[in-house]
Amino acid sequence: MSTAAAEDRELRRLALSVLMPGLPGTVVPNWLGRYFEQGLASICLYGENVVSPDQLAEFVTEIRNIRPDVVIAIDEEGGDVTRIHYREGSPYPGNAVLGRLDDEDVTRNTAAHVGWSLRKLGINLALAPDVDVNSNSDNPVIGTRSFGADPDLVARHAVAWVQGLQSQGVAACAKHFPGHGDTSVDSHLGLPRLDVSMRTLQSRELIPFQAVANGGVAAVMTSHICVPTLDPSVAATYSRKILQELLREQIGFEGVVISDALDMQGAGDEGGIPAGSVRALVAGCDLLCLGPHCSPDLLEQCVESIIGSVEDGRLQRDRLGSASLRVGKLGHSFAIDGKENPGPQPPLPPPGVVSTAFAGLEEAREWLKVHPDFVVARVETQVSMAVGHVPWGPFSPTSEAANDAVRARFAEPILLSPAALPDDAPTQSPMVVVGRLLHRDPEVGEALRRWSDSGTQILLVEMGWPGDRNPPFPQLSTYGASKTVGEALLDALSS
Repeated sequence: MSTAAAEDRELRRLALSVLMPGLPGTVVPNWLGRYFEQGLASICLYGENVVSPDQLAEFVTEIRNIRPDVVIAIDEEGGDVTRIHYREGSPYPGNAVLGRLDDEDVTRNTAAHVGWSLRKLGINLALAPDVDVNSNSDNPVIGTRSFGADPDLVARHAVAWVQGLQSQGVAACAKHFPGHGDTSVDSHLGLPRLDVSMRTLQSRELIPFQAVANGGVAAVMTSHICVPTLDPSVAATYSRKILQELLREQIGFEGVVISDALDMQGAGDEGGIPAGSVRALVAGCDLLCLGPHCSPDLLEQCVESIIGSVEDGRLQRDRLGSASLRVGKLGHSFAIDGKENPGPQPPLPPPGVVSTAFAGLEEAREWLKVHPDFVVARVETQVSMAVGHVPWGPFSPTSEAANDAVRARFAEPILLSPAALPDDAPTQSPMVVVGRLLHRDPEVGEALRRWSDSGTQILLVEMGWPGDRNPPFPQLSTYGASKTVGEALLDALSS
């Protein structure tokens, strides 16, 4: 092989090593092996790749048989955002519940359980925890994914979560730098702005990231948000000022910087994902999440775009090389050989502990005593793309659903659509209305107030992050909608 050919091959290997594509479907595609041979070093799994734990384990094993040292990532946040439990609902309480319990050992054990489950499947990178400070109750995409609105509390639990996960040999990735909590736009759908002073950033958004950087988190994920105080021109993913000057130099983070998915609207680039890949690398990203449904054509376009940018000088080869080295070190540090005993399963908090994080529980129980003939109404409001279409709350599949009167009523709820709410209440009986982020949907709030004013007795169960305004009837807030939180709700209301 000529020197020029060897150099071309090495440059292609470097370009592939910093790309993290998603895979379509539940069968390992034939083209994947070819790209692994040429340098691809990581992939990301999504809910559509999962049918069952056994199927996922076989899927991952087949991938590791092709390239044993591959970094396999997944969005498993331990709450409403789940991938390995995408079909049946998450068994974890979620960050907002953990923050309200404020027991770092519980948080550490929960994260260790997540890590234990992933390691057992052969997955060695969790794109978690979410360490955003959710200071905006109208945030459409963070909410219960956050440990809370207090930066010091978020920092403590973020560190505990990282410790728990990484104790199981699975890398953690804190997100979404420099902080997505005080935004009102979902970056899957547009470019949010975090328009606050540097003092606010330093005293709020950056505190958890500094804490996890000091605590040894393996990776940090960027956010597709504009922060004018830091860089008024581009999203954080494409900002050298944010990723290099702030994250690397000021905070001192030395691990892998991972981009949020480049197919999101907040990452919109005129040249599409291939051009965005180059811009993210130049800014300081090391590993580029390409999103789900990545085809070999798109992967090839990204490789060609990166190679071309090195050849024309837009991207320094040393920058590409350092990114590739960090990705390789991540894979080495969290290697899985397939022969390990995962050890004992770490404990999860029982329903009786989870429900102590709820707000308004005693008032709800009193309401049920007065209105024992209630019916349940389920409101299907729109949730973020990060959560997706996962079974949620007390409506997740459960073998116990018909074992007592309360559970049986939740098993057969009245279904309400925010787009087609009736003028009058759908029943003459008292109603337990269950939904997520209901305060963000004016039509729902207006309908509930109208029904209440007409004499219908209502208990509202908010399973998202509650709004700042209290409704004119009792509200129970669970701060999460995972299957486990739903089970805790049923237990709490049945006792």
